[in-house]
Amino acid sequence: MAGVYKLNGRPTWYATFYVGGTICRRSTGVKIKQRGLTEAQTKRLAMQTAQSMEAASRGVISVSKAVDAVRSAASTVGVEAAKIPSVREYLSKYELTGLIQHRKNQQRAFERFLSFLGAGADMRLDLVTYPMCRDFVRAELRRVRRGTVTNYKQALSCAFNLAYRDDIIPKNPFAFVNMGAEARAVIPERGSDTLKLDAFTHEEVMRLLDVLPEVWRDMVTISVCLAGQRLGDCACLRWDSVDFEAGFVRLATRKTGEELEIPLVEPLRGRLLELRGVRRRGEPYVLPSMAHAYMRCNGSLSTDFTALLRGLGVAELIESSGGAVDGRRRYSSKSFHSLRRFVVTELRDSGVSADLCRALVGHRSEEVERMYYRATRARKEEAMRRLGDSLGGGGSRPDGGEG
Repeated sequence: MAGVYKLNGRPTWYATFYVGGTICRRSTGVKIKQRGLTEAQTKRLAMQTAQSMEAASRGVISVSKAVDAVRSAASTVGVEAAKIPSVREYLSKYELTGLIQHRKNQQRAFERFLSFLGAGADMRLDLVTYPMCRDFVRAELRRVRRGTVTNYKQALSCAFNLAYRDDIIPKNPFAFVNMGAEARAVIPERGSDTLKLDAFTHEEVMRLLDVLPEVWRDMVTISVCLAGQRLGDCACLRWDSVDFEAGFVRLATRKTGEELEIPLVEPLRGRLLELRGVRRRGEPYVLPSMAHAYMRCNGSLSTDFTALLRGLGVAELIESSGGAVDGRRRYSSKSFHSLRRFVVTELRDSGVSADLCRALVGHRSEEVERMYYRATRARKEEAMRRLGDSLGGGGSRPDGGEG
């Protein structure tokens, strides 16, 4: 037998009923407080809704028809039932939040989902199902990189979650989409593209420091001399993080919040002293133009740097894994993050222990650090030469046999 109850903080009556021995709870969509009606009257209408839902769950009629029938009955007696907008109507009115780039990403996610639904974009929001959301994610995984699809899924899930909290829909269908499982099911190697990025060689870093525009030379110097810190941490390095007297730079990484204390070494110390000499009074950032560009959150810094690399012939564009597909993004073989790989490789090759390397770079696990190591051809040749030397270096055995 169906029943109704209130749920703290929710404006509508909730239905409860059993199906096959399992209890089900759903919003009826009937508001508890309505002008001109007593609570008992709205409860009575909610009870009718609950009974219709119970019948629908047992296969008597579809849930959508049950909801439509209750809504029709409600309008006949002048009762206000919760309005369920179409997918297009709801997403077009959804208030975009966050910084400019975040809002752009949300808008792009909505556009892609509406395009995927086609004519179905005009169906009621509560009729969007988990299989639809799953198929959308899979389609996008075949088109663009996993990180982009993750952003799409998060934006849509936030929108549907708000609809759930407002009792417009009974559940958030995107909440059940597992990005990791879907990525493995569609393209097993998807998400590994960024791990394939090359590290800069020592010669390439020296060339960058010689030919890049001054502000980018400073960025490269800061990254390398601060143990390969990421683009955002270098761009937003603050003067109060630099302790000239103690000879350390102390900062918390923007990505993980890891607190690092890195010795201040040349040539960074000398360059920072030069920049401090021309610093504007009250300016908190070492490189103000880079900090302000990064905080606009439009991705221009990363794009500008990779463009410079390609212009210098240091990097090339590579098609994302999974084969060429119209609309698929390509990625650069090297980026600012390649400096981090360069530092890890240089530290390890110079004999620095894994623990000390992690403490400097800011990696939380040896597994992550290991993925950043790039063995150069010269290091491989040196290692194999030592191995050959240990075996005598000759082509024959000591006993005269053939090697």
